[in-house]
Amino acid sequence: KNPDGTYASVVYVLNGKDTAFQERAKIYEEQGKWIFENMVSGQNDGKAVKFTAGILTEKTVQFSNQAHDFPNDINYTLPDNNTVNAFIVGKNKQGGQDTIPFNYKRVK
Repeated sequence: KNPDGTYASVVYVLNGKDTAFQERAKIYEEQGKWIFENMVSGQNDGKAVKFTAGILTEKTVQFSNQAHDFPNDINYTLPDNNTVNAFIVGKNKQGGQDTIPFNYKRVK
């Protein structure tokens, strides 16, 4: 969490001793709505994509951008103080939907 109330994260991938930038994300309030802005290395011509919070509770948030190719929804839930469950959902080429989970536990 940043001092101004926004949030930021950077994802890196380790390949041996090399570190490669993978993803950069920001969460901030814009015109009364929470925005998840994400930039993934090698995607979207290097431009960030915005997703807007449609569901926002104390333990759950869903950001959506139905115009984006994949994903369309980014979901986070906090089942307890040491766990973040995340998953992305989007349209696939067969006309259905794919869901990819990302589950995190605090390391002490």
